[in-house]
Amino acid sequence: MADDITNGELARRLDDLRGAVARLIGRDEYAADQRGDDRRFADLARDIAAVREQLTDDVKELRDDMAEAKRSSAEHRQSWRTVIYTGLIPAAVVLLSVLVQLWLSRGR
Repeated sequence: MADDITNGELARRLDDLRGAVARLIGRDEYAADQRGDDRRFADLARDIAAVREQLTDDVKELRDDMAEAKRSSAEHRQSWRTVIYTGLIPAAVVLLSVLVQLWLSRGR
């Protein structure tokens, strides 16, 4: 704890560093460096915006694909129900009626 720096001491050291940097680097060089940093930050901001937009588009496309898969699955289940109701049940009824008629004709 005794080696910890207080906020005031830290601020004083930062001011000393700024003063030393200002003496070492001329204003023109410093301004050029700042413009370069600003350009890099602007490029990064544009890249982040592009990635965010691409991510938003990808999430929307994924949700659309999931909704389409869900609809397709529901239609597939509906088609099996249709097959059962329109094909198998009437066939079973016809087969049962044929078996009943055969059984009745044998009984006479």
